[in-house]
Amino acid sequence: GLSLRPRASPWAARRFRSFALRPNMMRRSLLLGATGAALLVLPAQAQLLIGTSNYTTGEHYHVDLATGTATPMLANWVNPFGAGATDIVGMTADDANCTLYIAQTNGNGSYIYSWSYNDPAGPVLIITDPIDMATGGTLRSEGIAFANGQLYVIDEFGGGGALEGIYSVDIATGNATLEHAFLNAAGINIGGLSYNAANGLFYGTDDDTFNLISFDIATGIEAIAGPYPAGVADIDACVIDDTGTTAYLVEDNASSLHALDLATGTYSTTPVASPVVNPWTFSATAWAPNFDPGGGVCGGSIGTNYCGPGVANSTGSS
Repeated sequence: GLSLRPRASPWAARRFRSFALRPNMMRRSLLLGATGAALLVLPAQAQLLIGTSNYTTGEHYHVDLATGTATPMLANWVNPFGAGATDIVGMTADDANCTLYIAQTNGNGSYIYSWSYNDPAGPVLIITDPIDMATGGTLRSEGIAFANGQLYVIDEFGGGGALEGIYSVDIATGNATLEHAFLNAAGINIGGLSYNAANGLFYGTDDDTFNLISFDIATGIEAIAGPYPAGVADIDACVIDDTGTTAYLVEDNASSLHALDLATGTYSTTPVASPVVNPWTFSATAWAPNFDPGGGVCGGSIGTNYCGPGVANSTGSS
């Protein structure tokens, strides 16, 4: 259904659901439709990461779209707020440097973590409450994207004194600079954020108009890239694949991974089932071809944080 996302205090009034993870979630197969063959032409390394949130915890997966398998990751992630605070509202990959960035927003504030793919210790907190350098307000970040060596964050809440728009964030200092103010902030509700290196545009999911929107931060132009799938009204996550031709839209519940052809504005007729089991408040996704549990460019295993529950490391994560 529609997400209720108040702008002044988003974590207080949005729907809040808490579910225990099912024990049989260690490894699940993705359904490729009745014919068993997806109509998508996938890159050789089609690795999708998915996170979810109810402001406390969530389900997180590594999805190999080429083989049709999904495996839980960060099942017992330990962070500064304790083992329970493992929610993800945004994620993006600096894939060339084998690094995942994760965003959290909850009643304590807004946080950004980094995680080297093969680090068994798990994500490390690097930024607390990014600061809008123009207004002095704090960003209530949701969608994040990595582009051209720079981290970008959406503030679509406006509750911390920052403006609603797309910001660049200095990873070293947490200082944020507004790069694009939403043209109709009162009538737009952007969740996920992704960058398309093929055309230089950012993309975000809009739960007010039920469209994927493109943003040209150089010119200020916003445009509809494609509608939500029929009957879908709540999508918090999107990511563009490394060919720049397909956008994956991820819901925060058990549904499909919607693959939108950016050239035609149409969806694959053979949707891939999402590994997400429970309904949540937010979803997040990242395209990470080098995130490969079998080794690959980033080298070796990605660590015990990739595994499901039961394989502990020195931090207690698994």
